[in-house]
This record gives sequence, C-alpha cells and structure tokens, in this order.
Amino acid sequence: MLRDLEPAFHLEKNVLSSFEDGRLDAWLKAHDINRLCITGMQTEYCITAACEAAAALGYDVILPIDAHMTIDGPEKSAAEIVAEANQRLCAFAQCLPAASLATSNLN
Repeated sequence: MLRDLEPAFHLEKNVLSSFEDGRLDAWLKAHDINRLCITGMQTEYCITAACEAAAALGYDVILPIDAHMTIDGPEKSAAEIVAEANQRLCAFAQCLPAASLATSNLN
C-alpha cells in the first residue's frame, strides 16, 4: 500500500544554487550530513552551481557523471556541455557512473 509521505526537507528555488539562502546548508548540518550526491538538470547552471557551493561549504560531493543533463546550446551540443562540466567538476567532486554507486565503497 502506498502512503503519502512528507519529505524530510523541501526546497523550492528560483536561483542557480540550492545553497543560496543557507536553509539547505543549515538543515544538512543539523542532520550531520556531510556527503552529497548531486544530480538533475541543467548541467551548466544548477548542477555546476550546486557542486561548487557544496564543495565550498566543505561537503564531500559525489557527481554521477551520467545523472545530470542539459539541452543543446547555440555553440555546443548537450553531450559536449555535460562532458566539459564533468571534466571541470571532477577536479573537486568524486565522479563516477550512476550505476556504480550501488556497488561502490565511497569511503
């Protein structure tokens, strides 16, 4: 039987970074969460901003390289944008395919 469950934390945003107003950071710290797996859309905006902000705040960032996306831009394809972002973000995030998360020891 399915039940309606309330989320532990809900954040609606209209800015690039989920960390902009400090509420997410405060909630994560209050719950002793220090490792984040960041996925979603749009790679060159929200995903990049979230990864950069999380790392700057001291979180361990996991970026599944195939679990974020974007749309084609005027000068680059979506695949090129994602590949470039993965390369740049992997300088400070732990980057791996999403399927490997279930079997990885992320210590």
